Amino acid sequence: MGRRLLSSRAHAEFFGVPTDSDALIRHYLLSGDDIDLIRTRRRAENLPGVAVHICLLRHPGLGWRDGIMPPVELIAWLAEQLQVGTCTLDGYAVRRNTRHEHHALAMHHPGLSPFGPEHVRQAEDIATKAAFATDHGVKIVETVITELRKHHGVE
Repeated sequence: MGRRLLSSRAHAEFFGVPTDSDALIRHYLLSGDDIDLIRTRRRAENLPGVAVHICLLRHPGLGWRDGIMPPVELIAWLAEQLQVGTCTLDGYAVRRNTRHEHHALAMHHPGLSPFGPEHVRQAEDIATKAAFATDHGVKIVETVITELRKHHGVE
């Protein structure tokens, strides 16, 4: 078994969904364009669903993965912004294609593309260069994330 680059705590800091109010505001404040796009959905339960897709692509950048339920604090924050009252996502995406369509819509919204082989090569190059400067895993991952975002016009 290989050595882990990040501790569980560091992994959660980079890739977890924050729940404190300052972080919710910093990472998940919906813009007017976000809200306009979200409101194009017909069914009320789809509004917070699309918002979650948009927000989790923004931070931590991994999107909304199957089987993972976003924290209730995030859902409540988005519901407040969308003025839909408190809600749950229990009835969201009963039709499996809905979830995939909303993910594609959220990806297209800021002009993102799926992470493909060319991105992997780019990330490996960045990580290799960073590893020559330090053997500190957090610093390497931080550099990879920062450089990928810079190269792809995110944040």
